[in-house]
Amino acid sequence: FPKGVLAGMIFRDHRMIIPHGDDCLLPHDNAYFIGIPEEIEKFSQTFVQRDARKLHRVIIIGAGRAGRALAPMLEKQGVRVKVIDKDPERCRLMADKLVDGIAICGDGTDIDLLTEEGVAEADVVVCLTEDDKLNLMLALLARHMSHNKTKTVVRVARNEYVELMEKVGVDIVLSARLLSASEVLAFARRGGVVSVSLLEGAKAEAVEVIVQEGAPVAGKPLMEAKLPRACLVCAYVREGEAVIPNGATVLQPGDRTILFIQTQFSKKVMQYFKGRE
Repeated sequence: FPKGVLAGMIFRDHRMIIPHGDDCLLPHDNAYFIGIPEEIEKFSQTFVQRDARKLHRVIIIGAGRAGRALAPMLEKQGVRVKVIDKDPERCRLMADKLVDGIAICGDGTDIDLLTEEGVAEADVVVCLTEDDKLNLMLALLARHMSHNKTKTVVRVARNEYVELMEKVGVDIVLSARLLSASEVLAFARRGGVVSVSLLEGAKAEAVEVIVQEGAPVAGKPLMEAKLPRACLVCAYVREGEAVIPNGATVLQPGDRTILFIQTQFSKKVMQYFKGRE
């Protein structure tokens, strides 16, 4: 790996692997990386298929809060955006946020409308309605109309639908409950915890935590800290500088540290970063 990039975690056949020097990546692995943004951007190009298309056109079905937040972000990346929603007021709110994109008041299940608006030519269709089953149907419809060329992203409220949707061909499934749970966990844990991101259906966590004064991990090399093997210290920020650590690294109180943790061991791991009460 290039300097400034660390392989943080690998998921293979629903099994989490904390990588070590003798591990290797295999096709279909879900791999998570930590690093300096510029280096991650360059490194990510090594994973792009030679025939991969650049993202040009995205259709969002659902102009709720998530859709209204996502569409302007895509526009800033130079992506052409169309948003479809049945609610005229939502479409009006969406239109106010778009610069070059289009908000269309119509039924996302109307095949004629989808055909007219170019679903088959879209690079990605994002389904953000409040109905999980409708989102799944829309995603499958988009894939069918494009002969499986269009990528699909679906938001779901029920966690049990995530694995099902992945099995039937949805490319990316986002659980609204898990995203909300991440915010709650960060608040509930406190003790220096800045943020928590639940990964792979809450099987693992990416945690940002500030090392506390008197924490067991502080002031000693990581190789001597006796952290559980289910935890990987991926990076830390000290005085505004991001660093990828190694076994000889010594964390200090105040360091903002990024961890990958198997969820079942998170409570045990966090004790190493908290101060004595």
